[in-house]
Amino acid sequence: MSREIWLTHETIYDFDRSVDGATVRARLRPIDDDAQTVLESEVLCHPRPAERSSRIAADGRTVERFVMAGPLRRIEIRGQTRLSWTPDAAALRASPPPRGDRPDRVPAWARPDGTIWDWASRALPDREPDETQVAAFLDMLRAEFVFDPTATEAATPVPRFFAARRGVCQDYAGLAAGCLRARDVPVRLVFGYLIRDPDGGDRFEEGQPHAWLSYWTAADGWRDADPTTGLVPPTHHLTLHRGMQLRDIQPVAGKILSPDAVQRLSVRITVVKDMSAS
Repeated sequence: MSREIWLTHETIYDFDRSVDGATVRARLRPIDDDAQTVLESEVLCHPRPAERSSRIAADGRTVERFVMAGPLRRIEIRGQTRLSWTPDAAALRASPPPRGDRPDRVPAWARPDGTIWDWASRALPDREPDETQVAAFLDMLRAEFVFDPTATEAATPVPRFFAARRGVCQDYAGLAAGCLRARDVPVRLVFGYLIRDPDGGDRFEEGQPHAWLSYWTAADGWRDADPTTGLVPPTHHLTLHRGMQLRDIQPVAGKILSPDAVQRLSVRITVVKDMSAS
């Protein structure tokens, strides 16, 4: 059954000194799929931009571009969305199929005869694992790694996460994606939001940015899986975008005109749940 969700994604840049200007691109309108439908969505920017434009990218995503003139000490970008969400929808999508002429790139650290390949081979065959084998591999990953928000940063490479055995959702998803791609499984990374208590608790919830993956199966099409929590999407998941790499689907990215300035980035996610189902 479906319910309405109000989602707010706030990104704030604070600078240690005034900057001469900035350009920010925001991709904050969630996609439509079998589990969710956007009813209304808008992106707000403070301070008021000198220029604002919007375009539809080749993959169908809406990209908002803001150009702001200085002096600036803070930039706030807020995406506000109301959507209909069906958490008990199937975690399967038949289309679009992966392009046979453009196979997924396999990272060097995931290729055969390496340490990570050997580790993954404890649960995965050399080629085209089935759904049961993928599930066993993800169970192994969760059992042997520790979720630790202090252990890694956005730019931490997967081999360093693997060595430390500690990290966050983007690390789990990146490691799992590389291991599956090395075995000829097409994978798409997913960026979105995790709802901790969709059926109870407070109507207002502080949500979490979250990353997971979709992998292709010949029998069922794309199947979503969450390497970090083990929860089956979309039971606790709202999808923002899917893409080949997480860096391709980041919700907000910017460039400032004073390269010596130090910036502090903060993100806040708020979810308002309609506790009545329809």
